[in-house]
Amino acid sequence: MLGNQFQTNINPVVITGEELTLQDVVNVAKNKATVTLGTGVIEQIRHERNALLDITKNSAPIYGVTRGVGANKNIEVPKNLISEYQTRILLSHCIGTGPFFSEEIVRAVMVTRANSLAKGRTGVQPEILEMYVDMLNYEIHPLTPSQGSIGAGDLGPMAEMGLAFIGKGEVSFQGEVVPTKQAFEQVGLTPITLGPKDGLILCSHNAVSIGHGTLLLDRYAALLDHADMAYALSLEAFRGNVTPLHHKPNELRQHQGQARCTKNIVAYLEDSFLWEKGIQRGVQDPISYRSAVQVHGACRDVLSFAADGMNIELNSVGDNPLLLLEEDRLISHGNFHIQTIAMRFDFLGIQSSSLANMIQNRFQRLMSPEFSNLPKFLTSDPGLSNGFSTLQKTYTALAAEIRHLANPGCLDALPVANGVEDHATMGPFVIQKMEKIIEKLEMMIGIELMVAAQAIDLLDKPKLGKGTEVAYQCIRRYIPKLENDRVLRQDIEQAHNIIKNRFILEDLCSIEKVEPKLS
Repeated sequence: MLGNQFQTNINPVVITGEELTLQDVVNVAKNKATVTLGTGVIEQIRHERNALLDITKNSAPIYGVTRGVGANKNIEVPKNLISEYQTRILLSHCIGTGPFFSEEIVRAVMVTRANSLAKGRTGVQPEILEMYVDMLNYEIHPLTPSQGSIGAGDLGPMAEMGLAFIGKGEVSFQGEVVPTKQAFEQVGLTPITLGPKDGLILCSHNAVSIGHGTLLLDRYAALLDHADMAYALSLEAFRGNVTPLHHKPNELRQHQGQARCTKNIVAYLEDSFLWEKGIQRGVQDPISYRSAVQVHGACRDVLSFAADGMNIELNSVGDNPLLLLEEDRLISHGNFHIQTIAMRFDFLGIQSSSLANMIQNRFQRLMSPEFSNLPKFLTSDPGLSNGFSTLQKTYTALAAEIRHLANPGCLDALPVANGVEDHATMGPFVIQKMEKIIEKLEMMIGIELMVAAQAIDLLDKPKLGKGTEVAYQCIRRYIPKLENDRVLRQDIEQAHNIIKNRFILEDLCSIEKVEPKLS
């Protein structure tokens, strides 16, 4: 479950391989929390390294160490080339394209990878693990392309990140893009000479999908609190029924997401005029108002499902081959395959489309006099003013784009490496697709708040709830009431920024009894 993982805390993050949380990743990535290695981690990693070196000397067939990789898995690597071959692996996998990841995402990737190495069973050179920690703490961020992986070990992006470890490539450092060696010289770091398995370790891991995905879970959790708030303000604007928020339906259908949404919305509507007798205008409202907690709650259930999987993945070993000290050998396995993560994010995208559809329908009902008893298109001058009529094109297009992006991506991989690698998860594509969905959904939620605030003004601003009053005031701080036709693009951008920067949630934290918990 999500909860305290997303409360701000910038204490140093201790890497042990066992206890990294979603919030830890967020703190390192966004708040630039420092990173330290847990007690005994380096000693264990050094012990495992020595074991790997001993096994390698015996010339046993080991994938990516004494044998090739991919379609070359059966090609023997000459003993005198074992270390050099690791550099060849790293360089040959630098096939990334597309824009570079932001520094936040790069930091999330780095701390994720550091933690997986700290868990052990890889045989990694200890200096590589220490370099991850040093680069994070010195804020040296390798330029890492966002494309070049099919989600079976994020090879392209991870290989280009790995260039920094051997002093190659470029990094972002102190606000500038500089050669890696220049940044290293300034802070006193020394490039690493790769040995057995090191090149494979640097490029073959799903840290790109895991780190980036973790940041999106944090963002999505905040989005859902905003969605609950937008619905609450819309319900007031619609003068809708509050019976769907009654505790009894939730007691009789105990889905945690639905219960969490209901609790949030009831808190936001505390002391609202909606609780007064005779306010409601009909026996029951359209489903987009009546079943909001069921749809919003389903999003929370899927979010928890995704977060549960990510919590496991953050503290797992995905490296292939796997070092078994107790058996004195390395074995091939399939933990690099993160289908369970890709599938959960695809699921989250599908449910997000359902949410977008419901928000779109609430827009339509609120702007229609037949449903809301408010002026058409929420203008004080119907007929001569267009009001929000043209805004319908914007949110309809956004909902359609979200629906398209919700198509599952984890089903689209094709065989590669001459058929040896004949299945993949498309993890990075699924994660990046989800980021686009979040961006568009944030905009829709911002627009709903803007539209609801306009309707509230047309009602001569009745007494709002403790939470919805905060939301209304936040909207009006940045977006004035629509009195006459004007360019709405700036208003839409402001509404989006309010959601993206979490302004309403920040304001809510100062209101007694209204404490949004991202769960």
